[in-house]
Amino acid sequence: MVENNFSRRQFLIGLGGLAGMAIAGWYFQPNTASKQSDTIPVTPDLRPSLKPEYEVRETADGVELFENGQGKAKMVGRFNDIGGYILSEMDGVKSVEEIATGVLSKLKVSVTSIENFQGKTALFIATLAEAGFLSSAFYINVVESEVTT
Repeated sequence: MVENNFSRRQFLIGLGGLAGMAIAGWYFQPNTASKQSDTIPVTPDLRPSLKPEYEVRETADGVELFENGQGKAKMVGRFNDIGGYILSEMDGVKSVEEIATGVLSKLKVSVTSIENFQGKTALFIATLAEAGFLSSAFYINVVESEVTT
């Protein structure tokens, strides 16, 4: 067995060289970065909707999300009342602010900050987007964080 012992200095020099090659390759090879998907439209005004193959149902166990495919429906998620209401309101017409306001008025949820609740609603919807449930790309930018104890 052959052992190669590298000093920390040799390792860092090699790592720096590889990083430099990667950056140079990226710089000298334009248009290699992945472009925005043509199949998933981006909604700049943040009006989220579920993909057509997903259906929200109220069951004895709560609100459930089903995927309809190959002739039968498969449950892919179960949600509480608030999550279920948000799912049912994501029709591509209502904005995140309208959905959050609807949750507050319909379900009589008490919050200390409407903006904070809108942010949490957007975060929930972004999580659904990451899971692949939305029909269009949905991104949020966190601009302020609040730590509570």
